[in-house]
Amino acid sequence: MVAEGRKEVDYWDVVTFETEREELDVRLAKWRKAARNWLAHYTEKKTYDFIAQTLLKYVTIRENAEILDVGCGLGKWVNFFAERGVKVTGVDISPWMIRLAKKD
Repeated sequence: MVAEGRKEVDYWDVVTFETEREELDVRLAKWRKAARNWLAHYTEKKTYDFIAQTLLKYVTIRENAEILDVGCGLGKWVNFFAERGVKVTGVDISPWMIRLAKKD
């Protein structure tokens, strides 16, 4: 009887340990995802800022210029140039990207 009681305790100790381990794994996975998303956002913003500053400083665009952005994705460069009065056309192979670009 004592041996059976010990088996039950051992079983629940294992279950508890596994549950704690699973909770830790879930927390770590969430943290990794948040860190990855933050890093992607940070690097995207820094890259955008650098390219935008470089374009504004070194590139002169004629008054009647037209730009074709092939592979425009979400349209960040389409918007960048459109905000500066340039006629811009964005194309992308992904219909989903075009839908998202049109939402902005």
